[in-house]
Amino acid sequence: MKDNIVANFSQVDVMKAKKGTSAAATHGACHNFSIEWLSFMFEKKGNADQRMKRLSVRDGAGNPVLQKTFASRWSEGGSSYQVADRMMISLRGLKETALLYDYSYFNIKNIVKAVTKPQHAGFIYSFWFPGTVIGADGAHTIAFYRSLSPKQGSLKTDNDTVYIFEPNFGEFEVPSKDFESWLTKLANFYAPFQYHMVKTVAAA
Repeated sequence: MKDNIVANFSQVDVMKAKKGTSAAATHGACHNFSIEWLSFMFEKKGNADQRMKRLSVRDGAGNPVLQKTFASRWSEGGSSYQVADRMMISLRGLKETALLYDYSYFNIKNIVKAVTKPQHAGFIYSFWFPGTVIGADGAHTIAFYRSLSPKQGSLKTDNDTVYIFEPNFGEFEVPSKDFESWLTKLANFYAPFQYHMVKTVAAA
């Protein structure tokens, strides 16, 4: 999974470095790191290495208090996961703009179309898979970002790059034409995706 990577990151290493971090605090870390990364992308400041360093600091997405709060709300079931998600999105200065696909069977064509022909800039992408890998136990969240600008009454991409954050690997820059291939490799790594959920965010 090192193709097109531009900056390395490991949520496992970051969370290990935080003394006193409990299992409850680490649950959902990938989700919160992904939201935090999207907030950095909307700032349009710094480069990939700088973003990875910012994610690694104690008061960033790895803050154990924030993690535990999120995990507690998420585990309550019912609509609580949506409340928890909106809370963490809002804390990062973002707002949810659409739930493109709620929890549903994995369909790669749906997510590829949404990201390569975007109507939204920020994507929070969660997926579920059988088994466990280092840094993910049956579920995981990553993020995509497309640079968009208003042109002739609609949003158009500023370039052909899909910016990706994968909390177990780092930041990637993938040409739009190669995005499906990249996602296929990721799905195979997690052996494979079974279900997914896609929501979009924007700066508040």
